[in-house]
Amino acid sequence: MVNKIVLLGETVDETAATEETKGEVSKPEDPETSAVRKKVIAQRKVLYDANEMEVSKRWTFEEGIKRPYFHVKPLERLQLKNWRDYLDFEVGTGNHRRVVILFERCVIACALYEEFWQRFASYMEVHDCVDGCRSVYDRACRVHLPSKPHIHLAWAAFEEKHENVDKAREILEKLDSVVPGLGYVKLRRANLERRCQEIPNARAIYEQAITENTDAQLVSFYSIKYAKFLTKFAKNVDKAREVLKAALEKDKENKRLYLQLLDLELTMPETNEEKVDEIFELVKNSSLSEEIKESFSQRRLEFLEDFSSNIVKITKAQEAHNKLYKSKTNQATGKKRPSDEGPDAAAKVAKTDDTSNQFNNVYDGTTDYSAIAGYAANSAYNYNTTAQWPGYGTAQQPGYNYGNWYQQYGQTYAH
Repeated sequence: MVNKIVLLGETVDETAATEETKGEVSKPEDPETSAVRKKVIAQRKVLYDANEMEVSKRWTFEEGIKRPYFHVKPLERLQLKNWRDYLDFEVGTGNHRRVVILFERCVIACALYEEFWQRFASYMEVHDCVDGCRSVYDRACRVHLPSKPHIHLAWAAFEEKHENVDKAREILEKLDSVVPGLGYVKLRRANLERRCQEIPNARAIYEQAITENTDAQLVSFYSIKYAKFLTKFAKNVDKAREVLKAALEKDKENKRLYLQLLDLELTMPETNEEKVDEIFELVKNSSLSEEIKESFSQRRLEFLEDFSSNIVKITKAQEAHNKLYKSKTNQATGKKRPSDEGPDAAAKVAKTDDTSNQFNNVYDGTTDYSAIAGYAANSAYNYNTTAQWPGYGTAQQPGYNYGNWYQQYGQTYAH
């Protein structure tokens, strides 16, 4: 049976068409066509090999991407690490187009992660893509991360850097309204106004921060910042004193307020001895610990020694300090000396004799100083051997523990 097909309204014998096609394929290729084909294939082979090599470099990262789409469920740590490593690799190659494409893929899967948006924006800014950087910040802050503070602060800094102060102000004000209570946002707003020479606006922000907070520690924190601002930029020292003293009424045991008051007076062009004495009297009559009061008393002696012109006043302050604190120190540290009589008396005498002989040898003119050096390096106390005393081999926390103090305020702002 002969099969027929209809092509453009004409009936064609399918068998004949197939035979005709087979006949055409089986024709020998002329040398010129064969040479052209080989040349084209050779050119394409170079591109193919280069593309295959680049694909092989990235194949491990591509296989590590398990979720290339957006989802509210957090990504696994291995997934995040894979994206970080992939971006590091691509940025290292230096191909801007590939880097941008990879960043766009990354912020789809990692849309809820602030670090990737920030890294994308920083990359665009470094490569002078101002509009692209602004677009990244806009998408991140308005769509995906409306309540994340750090990306907003970075966007505001970017706009201020490019002289778009109004936009920076708008970003910070919106963030302050969306996430109220963040101390560093208030400070960033105030400092923005200060840099723009808008002193009244900055004062209004500080005063609002002080009045709207009921926590005494937060009020003290803002008051200290406001007092510094008033002293250095508003040139209103009297107002600065008033702010600090008002904060002291609410937080009488805050050592930093007294220190700021004292620093305020000591940094004046002409030091007022009476005002400094008033601060020391405030500390003396406060409910601060005796240890803190003693440190302020010592500072008072140093101040009088350096600035006072009245020797009587200096000596009286020294006598009062010694009477009040030296006696307490002796009472706290004084102990009855144990009797020299007893079973250990002979050992003590022998130890004393050995020590005396060591000192005699040191001062002897024929002393071998290299031996003394060896003794110092390998003494019985052996301070260099930390294995025997593990507690001394590790860093100790500073006594005043300023890091925890700042963490305390950071945790307060987070609420």
